[in-house]
Amino acid sequence: MANDPPTFLQLARELRDQIYENALLTTVATPPESILPCLVDASGPRTDSVRWRLTPNRGSCFGLMHSCRQIYTEMIESIKRDNGLSFELDLVVLKTPSSPDEDSWYRAPEEIWPEWVVLPIFSYYNPKVQSNASSPAITDSTCRSLRVSFRIQSQLRLWWWATGGPAPLTQTLFSMLAKFLLHGPLGLHMKSSQSSDSTWNIDTLSVDIVGVGKTYTNPYDSQIYTVPIEVVEDTEEGLGVYFMEKVCSSGALSGRVRVVRLLVDGEVKRECVIDQETSLSADTKSTWAYYGWIIE
Repeated sequence: MANDPPTFLQLARELRDQIYENALLTTVATPPESILPCLVDASGPRTDSVRWRLTPNRGSCFGLMHSCRQIYTEMIESIKRDNGLSFELDLVVLKTPSSPDEDSWYRAPEEIWPEWVVLPIFSYYNPKVQSNASSPAITDSTCRSLRVSFRIQSQLRLWWWATGGPAPLTQTLFSMLAKFLLHGPLGLHMKSSQSSDSTWNIDTLSVDIVGVGKTYTNPYDSQIYTVPIEVVEDTEEGLGVYFMEKVCSSGALSGRVRVVRLLVDGEVKRECVIDQETSLSADTKSTWAYYGWIIE
C-alpha cells in the first residue's frame, strides 16, 4: 500500500552502509550486563588447559545476514572497504606449583584463560552456517589486525619445549592461532577436528607480553604475587625462539599473515615480515598437524 513504511532496501544505499558500519562492524569492548565473566571453579579439578572467562555469545546478526542475498552482499562489501575486521584477545597465562613442595618448575601446571576484549559483532556470524541457500558462502575473510595480550601470572618461568616437540602451553598457542586462521575468531571455541568452508587471513598479528612489575591474585590460593622480571624476560626469549623463529620463519604463515610483531608492555621488540614464497614441507605439515597446526 502507498502508506506502508519503506522497507530497509528502500533506504538510500548510503544510509544502509552506515547501518552496516554501526550495527555490524562496531566493536564491543564491554559485554552486556546479562553476560557475566565465567570464572573457573578453583575448587574443581584442573584438567583443561584453556578456560574461557567470557562466552562469545554477546550478540547476533543472523537475521540481517540471512534476510536476503543483496543485504548479505552489501555487508561483505562494507567489511572489504574497511580492509577487514580488528580483534583483541587477552590471554591470562597462569602457572602455579601443584603442591607447596613443588621443586620442578616444568611440572607445575600451566593454564590459559582467554577473553575477547574486542570482538566485532559481525564475527558472531559463523561462515560455516548457511541456513539460507540463497546466501553465498564466505570463502575467505580478512582480519585487519589481531592483537593478543599475553598476560603473565606466574612466579615460575614457562615451559616452551619438551623432548621432541612443543610443551603443552606452546602446543595450545599454536593450536589457537591455527583455529583462528581456519575458522575465524569463533574457531577458538571449536574443536580442532571440525571442518571449515572458509579461511581467514591476518594482516598484522601482534603479541604483547604484559607482566613487568604487575601483581595478580592467584585464583587457587587467593594470594597476591608480583611477576618477576626474569619470568617476563624468559617469556620474551621463549616466544622469540618458538614463535617468531620456528613459526614465522618456517613458512607456516605464508599466504595467511603479512607481518608479526612481538612486544613487551607495548614496546615492539621484534618484527617479522612473512616470506609469502616459503611453505612448510609435507613432512613438517604432518608433524605439526599432530600438535594442532592445520590451516588448510
